[in-house]
Parts: sequence; C-alpha cells; structure tokens
Amino acid sequence: MDGNRRWAREHGFADTRLGHRYGAQHASAVLGWCEAVGVRHVTVVILRPRSS
Repeated sequence: MDGNRRWAREHGFADTRLGHRYGAQHASAVLGWCEAVGVRHVTVVILRPRSS
C-alpha cells in the first residue's frame, strides 16, 4: 500500500519494509472488524496523495 515506506521513515524504522508489514496488518484488522459486525462487502480504495 502506498505511503508505508514514508510512514516507517517518519516513525524512525531503519527497515522501511516494516511499514508495509504494519499496513497489511492494519488492513487485515479493519477487515476483521467489518466481519465481526456483519459487514459482508467492503470496498478498499488506496490513494496516493503525494509522492516522496
């Protein structure tokens, strides 16, 4: 997902791949919350507001 490398750098992680891991875990958690409350369909839109 876009912005994960930037997020990792801004949070002081030397290995920016951790940003991608965190992003994937967060997306999984959000989908789990949706499932828990009975949401059957989810549309995920990933936007890139800026490039760095």
